[in-house]
Amino acid sequence: MRLTVSSIPETGIEEEFKLPVTLGEVKLEKDAGVTLKASRLGDRVFLSGRIRSEASLECCRCLKNVLLPLDINFDVEYVLFTGAGAEEEEHELTSEELDVGFCRDGEINIDDIVREQVLLAVPMKPLCGADCKGICSGCGTNLNVGSCECGAEEIDPRLAPLEKLKKLLMNENRKERSKNA
Repeated sequence: MRLTVSSIPETGIEEEFKLPVTLGEVKLEKDAGVTLKASRLGDRVFLSGRIRSEASLECCRCLKNVLLPLDINFDVEYVLFTGAGAEEEEHELTSEELDVGFCRDGEINIDDIVREQVLLAVPMKPLCGADCKGICSGCGTNLNVGSCECGAEEIDPRLAPLEKLKKLLMNENRKERSKNA
């Protein structure tokens, strides 16, 4: 969906709509419900809104499907870009300009804004719960459901000398305790 800047009155507009969003790895269970307020002041466009949906994610520890409710509020600002394109000199952005989007053709792509906001709201490592135990690296058993019976505890060969040191220190501690007792 595109919003034409020239169609925004000085008093602003408010719209509600459903928007299908495709995000690659993140799957939305239903179309995103978007409430959008747009206002214009000279060559600046101010957008504020709310996005509601549910994301279907995979727990990064146990691979269980997780539904994450999304309720996102956002505020973005766009500036109409009137430069001639390639003929324009390079310009280093100031810290204030980093939070501003630039609109080249008089239209703002609402799909891109919604997609960006949803991706920012989704955790990088989603969990089904804070206490998720994950899966056994040896047999693949989901440790949230039951305990693993493979008993495989592989030690990284690079850490084998530390394992020997640990055993040596434990033996010395036992000997000292038996002398003191």
